[in-house]
Amino acid sequence: MKTAPYKPSPMVAKLIMLYVLEKMDIPLTEYSILEIVTSSNDWLNYMDAKVILLDLVDVGFVKFMGEGRERKYSLTHDGRSCLSYYFQRIPATLREEILEYSKKSRATLKRNQEYLSDFYKVTDGEYMINLKIKDSASYEPMLEINLKTNSRQQAIIVYKKWKAVAPQIYEMLISNLFEE
Repeated sequence: MKTAPYKPSPMVAKLIMLYVLEKMDIPLTEYSILEIVTSSNDWLNYMDAKVILLDLVDVGFVKFMGEGRERKYSLTHDGRSCLSYYFQRIPATLREEILEYSKKSRATLKRNQEYLSDFYKVTDGEYMINLKIKDSASYEPMLEINLKTNSRQQAIIVYKKWKAVAPQIYEMLISNLFEE
């Protein structure tokens, strides 16, 4: 007989969200947060997680910076303080699971948020690729490149390679541009 999935109380669900933000220790997009707590780990259900995130912003435990798709959420001092008093209410096994997930996934999530790529069709057969590198602390753009390609296939290749090659391209540009 299959057991029902763990359904935390509303208070524990909020603590789980705070705990995830604390252990990830990097500002995260709403998409990343929801992916972590719902799809990837099934710690919360999607609709509850969306409401919880907004509630935590409203009470000042979570803050956001930026706008639109690039908006990042992070824990405030008050959020950390609340969590320090009540984190024990999160089951120990779940706390350990969150800690392990954050250790394993933090670098990948950070890279996914710092090295951004997108492409769109501009004319018949031509595509514009937008490549960005964001500062890890402020998430302000450090570099933005727009490339035009002659095919969707070329756009997809660049789009997929960007995260792997972005650090080397940035380093090469900086060393060549500041070279005397």
